[in-house]
Amino acid sequence: MKRVAVITCLMVVLNIVSAFAAGAGKAELEKWAKGVKLAGYSYGGVDQTDPGVFMAGWMSSKGDVLGVHMHPVSVFKGMQQQVVNKKKPEPFTYKGMQALYSNALGPGQIWIKYEKSGKVLSISQMDQSMAKGLSKSELIKLLDVMKPELFLK
Repeated sequence: MKRVAVITCLMVVLNIVSAFAAGAGKAELEKWAKGVKLAGYSYGGVDQTDPGVFMAGWMSSKGDVLGVHMHPVSVFKGMQQQVVNKKKPEPFTYKGMQALYSNALGPGQIWIKYEKSGKVLSISQMDQSMAKGLSKSELIKLLDVMKPELFLK
């Protein structure tokens, strides 16, 4: 009986710790995204695209869609190794964090590893209407305005 009580207590503690370790979720992403003001874009909301993956979207007056995805940190290693159209993502540092940039599929995309929060944030132009898409410097300027580090600490 004592053993069952000890195991039950350990399971409760483990569940509490894992809940706090899970980091930011949909509610935190949504709260942050609602406060982001991007010139020429209007906020469209947050949705879960896959289990544990959430996306916030903004649409420009031209119909371009800007998407910010929040993934578990485990996807970053896979992104580093991914080769698309004979191109690997370009590694760089964004505000002291590991980051990757790729334009192998057309529109550019940046992934940033927020190690402490256990998340990877990616930003990209979602529609394929522009073959070139946003450049690395344009995406970085958007990130600088958005300040994702405010909720991914």
